[in-house]
Amino acid sequence: MYGIVLSNDSLFIGDLHNGVIRLDRRSLKKVWSFSGENLAPIAARDGVLLIAGSDGLRAVDEQGGKELWGPRPIGPCIEWSKGVLTLRPLAVLDIREGSIGRALNVSAELLGDPFIVGDMLVATSLKGDPVTAFHLGEERVVWTRELFAEVSARTGRPEPAFIVWSGDETFLVGRTDTLVGCSLLDGTILWDAPVGVPYYAPNATRGRAYVLAAGQISPARFVCVDTRSGRNVYDIPQPSLRTADRPFRGTLAGEEIVFCTTRGLVIAFRLEDGITSWWHRSHERVAPAIAADGRILVPTGNGELLVFEPGHEPI
Repeated sequence: MYGIVLSNDSLFIGDLHNGVIRLDRRSLKKVWSFSGENLAPIAARDGVLLIAGSDGLRAVDEQGGKELWGPRPIGPCIEWSKGVLTLRPLAVLDIREGSIGRALNVSAELLGDPFIVGDMLVATSLKGDPVTAFHLGEERVVWTRELFAEVSARTGRPEPAFIVWSGDETFLVGRTDTLVGCSLLDGTILWDAPVGVPYYAPNATRGRAYVLAAGQISPARFVCVDTRSGRNVYDIPQPSLRTADRPFRGTLAGEEIVFCTTRGLVIAFRLEDGITSWWHRSHERVAPAIAADGRILVPTGNGELLVFEPGHEPI
């Protein structure tokens, strides 16, 4: 699996070697496929599906799968309420024509881990630092900080890190040894907590961050952190998770979060209290889960989808 996009009636899944397929969201039947390698769907908007590949960006008609344009050497893209943005150069993309529209005047490099809150784009450079916040409407840099260097100074060692919005006025820096809360207002560090994120970027929503710390030497645990204060809301041991059950990043689904692991485990936790809702052990390799229409879809290594319907009773 190599990228997932949902539209009103469709599910688009990229495959590293077999291109992109469109499935009907309700029946999950295949509608069409677009062949190629290293292709990943990145956005569906106004009847157009954008697909990124090693040879550039292309667009296909969402309904029929016919190529509209591409591939073109257009940089990474991100959806904004006012359209789709290209990040290199920073500009609004005409998705039907494949042309660069209004360019936004910015000298900062905004390419890594981008997210948009309202009209503010926050991203790192390709090297990591600096982290920059740029107001898209006013076309000005709000703040810029050598944030990863600050985190490394606090912990005493450098390590790969990722940023993610927490769903409120903070954003997070995730590392395998530390979780850090930062202010969206000016980028300052508000708190740090010794919560390692094995997959670097935690799941966060409504002012809480969720981390399944497993697959390491220390015992597995499911942790919820308040993103405003850094305090633990709950920290629940998971003795049933094996050492080899290395989790992928979770999938938020309503009032639950679902994790898949490298050993075929699919496990769901309630967001409110961290209690395990349900679990399933697959004999096939599994990819990260997809949440759609109240169901959980889990792609497997043999090209199938495991489908979990709502209504599970807590185990």
